[in-house]
Amino acid sequence: MNGSVKGNFRAPAAAENESDVRPLTVAWVAEFPLEWMPDLPEPLRCLRKQEPSTWMPVLLTGLENVSTLRLHVVTLRKRVQADFTFERNGVMFHVLKVPGGLRAPSLFWVDTLLIKRALRSIRPDLVHAWGTERGEAIIASRLGYPYLITVQGLMNWYKQFAPLSVHQRLAARLETWGLRRAGRATVESSFGMTYLRDRYPRL
Repeated sequence: MNGSVKGNFRAPAAAENESDVRPLTVAWVAEFPLEWMPDLPEPLRCLRKQEPSTWMPVLLTGLENVSTLRLHVVTLRKRVQADFTFERNGVMFHVLKVPGGLRAPSLFWVDTLLIKRALRSIRPDLVHAWGTERGEAIIASRLGYPYLITVQGLMNWYKQFAPLSVHQRLAARLETWGLRRAGRATVESSFGMTYLRDRYPRL
């Protein structure tokens, strides 16, 4: 993984010995399904289970074993009493308390400010924003770090075939804004890749 991602970021140079490579610090911003962890710390066991998003824990299991990676999972929850940080299998989890009812109405500026504050101590080389449904793409563009977006759903494609709720229509608008600003994105299908290439030629 040599070469630049954005700005003056440069991935660690290749080396014969992995111990000679400076670990890459990545802040993974996502609605990570903490609630489904079997060994969740006591202060977080009050969280109500939501979508299990099984692909995220599977990906995490693979990344835990990458010695040249320092991974920080950053996620927001409104049902915690305060910010909480814990370590599991070498991965740091940062659970940030967010006030309810303000995320979407603020165009996710509340999320942006909370995450930006957390990143001051993490000092990531790269922010990986997973998804666009909760403003992740637009949030990443505001943080001031090199970033990569993983597009999980395509809200603007969905709206061609089904009516969207008010929240979903806002998510579609923010998806457009975020992807127009972005330099790099990943997507899980050839259809999604073609869709993004046709509509966002900067990607």
